[in-house]
Amino acid sequence: MTDIPWMDAAIDGVSITKVRDLKALSIDIPGVEALLFVQGAHLAQWTPRGQKPVIFTSEATRLETGIPIRGGIPVIVPWFGPADKGLHGWARNLQWSLESVGQTDEGAVTVEFSLDNVDRGLYAESLSQKIFFTLGKELRIALTVKNTGSSPIDVEMALHAYWNVDARDLTVRGLDSGGIDRTDDDSSVPPGPLEPLTGQTIDRFYPFAGSITLRDWGNNRDIVISSPESVQAVAWNPGKAGAAASSDMLDDDWQKFICIEATRVRDYAVTLSASEEASLTLCAQVHPTPRAGS
Repeated sequence: MTDIPWMDAAIDGVSITKVRDLKALSIDIPGVEALLFVQGAHLAQWTPRGQKPVIFTSEATRLETGIPIRGGIPVIVPWFGPADKGLHGWARNLQWSLESVGQTDEGAVTVEFSLDNVDRGLYAESLSQKIFFTLGKELRIALTVKNTGSSPIDVEMALHAYWNVDARDLTVRGLDSGGIDRTDDDSSVPPGPLEPLTGQTIDRFYPFAGSITLRDWGNNRDIVISSPESVQAVAWNPGKAGAAASSDMLDDDWQKFICIEATRVRDYAVTLSASEEASLTLCAQVHPTPRAGS
């Protein structure tokens, strides 16, 4: 892939590049910097101009064909979590087709990818997938999955976002109503604010009602996340032990991010009849919020 399928005219600052083994769409325009890998239709960077990077990608990740990228926003389809056929499905490890690149009147870059008729087992030939990114001062991702077969299928979907924050100096709003602890046999997490992250592992489901705000004190900003279709959010951080055990993470990476993921999984997985489709969106805004007295 060397040519960009422009919707209209070419955009200065948008080009195809290669990062180690993987091809990517590089965006460096007055309003935003971003990097989108063709493998997995994987957003690895989104930085509105004047901000620090909002998306975390580990410096230790292996950018190799067929290997999951550690960080960014992996696209999880058609299953979520552990499975005999591989963790988090196959969509994040395949080469998607770049369908179009354009620009909005406000100057944001729009990018569409598709993935069809893959030979990977479990619904692969019956799923058509599209994902549409709007990358500007705000981020919007819209993933759509369609059943192109003749029989109903159950599909799980997630946008597994790694948010670039100082995890040791973080307040999370919008996860206060209690949740489910995946590290403790799905036991209940009592209502209340998310506790400070000091190196412990967290892996939880929480209700995704309204928006979730990451008060990133270390970077003097709020990251406000929303997803209309997501009933449950996943909050995940590997902690010291998890980061040290992962070959594609640095030992201190747990300090640099928290995952707040939009999901349609488990009891909220979608059942698609023939020709039916379902969507999952993820939106984010960044607002400066200096600490009082600073």
